[in-house]
Amino acid sequence: LTLADAGGVLDMHGVAVRPGDSAGLGRIGGVPVLLLPGAPHACLAIYDMLAARAVRRLAGVQPSNPYVCTERILERKAVSAVGFTDMIQVRISDTHATPLGPADAGSLASAVGADAFFLVPESSEGYPAGATVRVRVYRPSSIAHDA
Repeated sequence: LTLADAGGVLDMHGVAVRPGDSAGLGRIGGVPVLLLPGAPHACLAIYDMLAARAVRRLAGVQPSNPYVCTERILERKAVSAVGFTDMIQVRISDTHATPLGPADAGSLASAVGADAFFLVPESSEGYPAGATVRVRVYRPSSIAHDA
């Protein structure tokens, strides 16, 4: 069933977020609809960055960041493309974050193996090894201590 088949309207297709650039926004009547990408890794990214926030807002809950945030030093460089906000999944240790692959790779294995993620803003080409990044931790129990 497509959005049009359900009587809806597609207002926007494609977002400048990787993975997840195939997401869309629309509506059925006055109800907003977020079209999630079909690739599991991209679907997770769009849920984390857009859908969860929207669900909290529609439920009347302040759309704050649900993740514990901490800083880590990049073990190796994280490459990004200007014009996209990239979500980079990482494994974390006490002091470091190791990127598990490029944001556009769409690897579900990297998402499953990740302890955390960080965002590279659309104006950046990424971060070099040794840079400090602010990570959002999926499982707070994976933090040995805060940086």
